[in-house]
Amino acid sequence: MSIVVVIFLAEAIRYIALVARPVGGQWLIPFFDPTTFSTSRLFRGTSIAVLTYIGFDGISTMSEEVENPRRNIMFATVFTCLIIGILSAVEVYVAQLAWPTHIPFAPEIVDTAFVHVAMRVGGKFLFLLLNTTLLVANMGSGIAAQFGAARLLYAMGRGNSLPRRFFGALDPKTAVPRNNVLLIGLFTLGGAFLLTYESGAELLNFGAFIAFMGVNVAALVHYKFRSQEKVLLPATIPLCGLLVSGFIWLHLSHSSQLLGVVWIAVGLIVYLLMRNRRTDNPIDEAFRPNLED
Repeated sequence: MSIVVVIFLAEAIRYIALVARPVGGQWLIPFFDPTTFSTSRLFRGTSIAVLTYIGFDGISTMSEEVENPRRNIMFATVFTCLIIGILSAVEVYVAQLAWPTHIPFAPEIVDTAFVHVAMRVGGKFLFLLLNTTLLVANMGSGIAAQFGAARLLYAMGRGNSLPRRFFGALDPKTAVPRNNVLLIGLFTLGGAFLLTYESGAELLNFGAFIAFMGVNVAALVHYKFRSQEKVLLPATIPLCGLLVSGFIWLHLSHSSQLLGVVWIAVGLIVYLLMRNRRTDNPIDEAFRPNLED
């Protein structure tokens, strides 16, 4: 991945210097193009572009597998966001300089526009190389996401937030939450056939930004009212995170918001059913500490 990124950047810089040759204000067009700029498109694009960062929170699911998780999980999360942010900004900037602003991407290649930029700056070899890299990267990303989600569902099943018999079960040989892995794989397969890249990205961001807002609220309450730790600007930082996350969430497409609300409704129904089951079977709550042990 790192080698391919370096190759792309080198080819893009060579193309910009020898072929595109931007002058004057053209260097700033990737930041602001008065001929195409609109506030609604900016906010809509932002709600999709943040997909680049989705997944860093999955690092927290590895807290049981690392040494000194209080320190290492925090550093891994921060450095992941920082490195991805810098690399993404540089890659997109040179790509926009290399692709003429007066040539819009055809609708059928919008989702794969970056590989067509690679074709322009590096020819067919870079086009095929970047496509292959994206396929391998998506496989790795998908496996990591499936692993993290399966562990999350397992924790919820173990805590009786979801049906314990299904979600809290481990394979006797591998100690892997097999039911969760298969269930997530089934949903992923259905989504691959039913959703476009854009709709899938926005639906993912719908849930992600609700989670981000929840994390900021939790941090605000914890460090402002409960914790004795001395933290710089305990209220301002999570409050800013809450406002930014909420602002981007509001600018998702209406279809993704509708699907997200339906998904939340399903979750609430499951929650109510689980709560009623625990109320009807108080013995489950009585033995819960033993089950956790």
